[in-house]
Amino acid sequence: MIANRTAVATGKAYLLFSGLTPVTGKRPAVFAFFVIDSIRKPYIMDATLKCRCVSSLTDGMVAHGKVGGKLGMAYPLIRNRHSCVARLILACLAALAVGCFCVERVAPAGVGGSACAKTFPLAAAGRPAAAKVATAEESGGVTYDFTAITERRFPIPKIGDAGNLVDAEPFFDDPWGNERKAWGKYVTLPTDKGARFRLSFWYKMRHAKGELGYAFIFYYNRDPETGKLRARDDVKASYSHYDVWVLQNEWSDWNRFSKEFTAPEGPDTVKIVIRIDGQGDLEYVDPSLVAVDATAKKPVRLTFFPQSRLDGVYQVSAGQCGMMRLSFANSGVEKIDPKSCDFVLELPPCVKLLGMSFADAKTLLTESLSNGGTRNTFRAARDSFLPQCANPTLLVGAQGAVGASDVGTLTAIKDGVAVSEPDRIRFEIVPPVRAVMPKRYMNGIFFYQREALFRSSVADRAFADLMGAAGVNWVICNEKTDEQIALWRAAGIRKITPQAILDNGYHFGNGAGRPAEDAFVRDVNAGGAKTWDGYMDKSTCPLAVIEERDYFLKTTVPALTSALNGCDGMWANWEPFMFRGRGCNCAKCDAAYAEWHAKTGGTRAKFRSHQHGLMVKMIDKYVRAATGGEKSYGFIPGVSWRDVCSAWREAHPSEESEPIDYAGSLKWLDPWGPYARWAADQPYNYEKRAPLAHFVVAKDMRA
Repeated sequence: MIANRTAVATGKAYLLFSGLTPVTGKRPAVFAFFVIDSIRKPYIMDATLKCRCVSSLTDGMVAHGKVGGKLGMAYPLIRNRHSCVARLILACLAALAVGCFCVERVAPAGVGGSACAKTFPLAAAGRPAAAKVATAEESGGVTYDFTAITERRFPIPKIGDAGNLVDAEPFFDDPWGNERKAWGKYVTLPTDKGARFRLSFWYKMRHAKGELGYAFIFYYNRDPETGKLRARDDVKASYSHYDVWVLQNEWSDWNRFSKEFTAPEGPDTVKIVIRIDGQGDLEYVDPSLVAVDATAKKPVRLTFFPQSRLDGVYQVSAGQCGMMRLSFANSGVEKIDPKSCDFVLELPPCVKLLGMSFADAKTLLTESLSNGGTRNTFRAARDSFLPQCANPTLLVGAQGAVGASDVGTLTAIKDGVAVSEPDRIRFEIVPPVRAVMPKRYMNGIFFYQREALFRSSVADRAFADLMGAAGVNWVICNEKTDEQIALWRAAGIRKITPQAILDNGYHFGNGAGRPAEDAFVRDVNAGGAKTWDGYMDKSTCPLAVIEERDYFLKTTVPALTSALNGCDGMWANWEPFMFRGRGCNCAKCDAAYAEWHAKTGGTRAKFRSHQHGLMVKMIDKYVRAATGGEKSYGFIPGVSWRDVCSAWREAHPSEESEPIDYAGSLKWLDPWGPYARWAADQPYNYEKRAPLAHFVVAKDMRA
């Protein structure tokens, strides 16, 4: 993980996820995108037990380690030249970040088993040795102790603890065939009426061959006459019904496994199975199975996300604002449409509501509370909670002094009845963010959907001011307004590169009115998943762009120009994996391939990559024309990091859209990844290879 570890107290901005900006010919500059977190501050995710945070800009989705979709990762934008210097800078920064951490955790103690598969010797049985906890504390900023949060949310009972249905009898060898090793144990359930349970244990696993391990729950009935077990519903198959979860490879420390599941009505016995495949080692301790409170809950789970799944605290900088993301999920059989609900947000005196990205502002009713706070009631807009705005956000402003703290709640109401439990969050006012606008860095922020479309000029101004105070000078966005662009410019943001109507190689808009001869013709006999068929049917034939046909010039280009008004270039997600092997197979593309093959002898895949490269260059031509010509950043494809990084071995994941066929003609190329993240609905387990992967990728990046 690449990070500038300068403390906030020095007046420097905190820097995460670095890459390269354009090279002037004298020296390279470094580019950084903040991983933005609405809870607190940008954080170093998966690099330490405690995550260092810096400025609260916008929602960062700790649960998935990304900002609105794609920022929980190394995010380099790379200039085409001077790659040796680029690698050196990236490698040094990565080494600094990775080398600053020395993390150990307390290994759990308890009764358990140990195991291996195939060639490795049997691991020693018994309790793991205890180890000391070391954290990565520094002065300045705030931290999240993911380990402490996980300990509180996912406790693992020991054998003999109250409620643990697993007794002290050891697991038995459970034969699964060649290159599989498993251990099982039958456990009698307290009821056969169906209930909710939690399976948990500590484990360590590593592989020399293969990479998979599993935890299973198999369901059985015990014959009341013979006492023998039979598979559920008396089906002849030994394992007619089960739940299964994958274990992760990590041997340097103990991993916490904890999963809830619902046992179906009927079975009165389960078999717990812990299994490793391939060749490697597996150790586990403290297996437990406990009943979970199954009290009827409200049909909707409405939460401040991910704060409610962490420590339940949201910090706002004094005199500034902070963005909060909401999560609306149906938790029962009844499916409730969020657009049919009223939302009730009660805020303490230290914060006020500034704007909402998903609500109909005309429905907002604000009432004063006796404690000096406010009750804000509003309804979702008709165009909210759609795929293009699935990250609903609120913008709150601090109006209390540093140190002020109080609790707020959020509730969903339908037809006058609460359909969610009030979600509580503690607001804390912290010192204001003050960062120096960097000259050699491009600190960026990425709005994946409508997170920053607040429908309020007051909110837009407050958020623009916060970005300026935090040293942001590049914005990648989806939807925006002319007023927002003007406010961003006034705040010192130099580059605005929205994602417009193009993505993933051939998907240009919704295809409305496109002539049949300009449409992408997919190979219906190519096999594979049909998930993307509808998407492909709205896509363009590459020749329609390369040859600058009428529909492209009269429909696509004007739409592109309008979307880029006032901007400095265009960014687009550019991972056309869904098109691989599927076309375009129109008559003109087939004829073009025949002619190209006769000259070069190249394969169809190479031709498609060549054709794709010509199309990208044509897109860049019109993007530059719409965004300042020579001053424009042009078209910036967001490609998979695997396309420009060998990771020690040659790989061609996009053989039909190789960057080598167009990158030399672009000003910018944006490889993103890899995707190291923590799902906040599961225990946090430090995985050493996650930050190491960023170091390797940054070192191996090829410009």
